[in-house]
Amino acid sequence: MSYSGYKTAVLDPIESASNATALETIGNSTVATASTKLDFKPGRYDIAVVYFDVLGGTSQWEAYLNGTLLGKWVGNLESTLSRAATTEPDGGSKACITFPNVKIAKGDIFKVVGKADRAELALLDFVAFLPQGVID
Repeated sequence: MSYSGYKTAVLDPIESASNATALETIGNSTVATASTKLDFKPGRYDIAVVYFDVLGGTSQWEAYLNGTLLGKWVGNLESTLSRAATTEPDGGSKACITFPNVKIAKGDIFKVVGKADRAELALLDFVAFLPQGVID
């Protein structure tokens, strides 16, 4: 994976993120990108993007496949009923958005664009490409 405007952040506790790290923007108003060339069996996949939605800002994200927008979302879960709000990237702020039934071919480019807002640094944990019928 390559990224621009993002940096690796070690989380505490380390079990809050995969491999103990997440990507966060380098500043509180930065627009950052993370992208990767896909190298696996062509087919239809559910794409799950796991991110952190912390108090103190309303980050925005967009997901693309080969430059085509798959969807966008806003880090505003703190206003959702029954959602515990936290100021840290941890189990309480972890969230996931899924883009179902996306046709993927070997060599496709998947990209996430994150726009930080104040204390919320458009944090990303991981992206999973799940074959149809597989539940994560």
